[in-house]
Amino acid sequence: MRNRRNLGQPSDIAFLLIIFFLLLSGIASSGSVPISLESSETTKTPETALITLTILEDGSILLGDETQALQSIAQLIASAKHVSIIVERNTSWQHVVTLLSIIEQQSTASFSLELSDE
Repeated sequence: MRNRRNLGQPSDIAFLLIIFFLLLSGIASSGSVPISLESSETTKTPETALITLTILEDGSILLGDETQALQSIAQLIASAKHVSIIVERNTSWQHVVTLLSIIEQQSTASFSLELSDE
């Protein structure tokens, strides 16, 4: 007959399970502090819903029919919820990447990128 190893008493296993579940319950409880933010009409800033920018082949950026500088584009994008970018077909992608990096820095909610057929 083979000798069986003594794996422990059932009370030892129950004790280990109790310790295990006590540790898990301590991990699950969060130590966060709830913060209640007051809403005020004076703290709200007006936001433009949509800005449509067109990147021309020479790298200039149009807002409507007006050419915009990159510094003013950054300020416009900061106040926008959504930015739509239209890129002319033969535009260098470096111009597109430059504009996308400005959008990323301004933490815009969303943007779309479209290739123009013209």
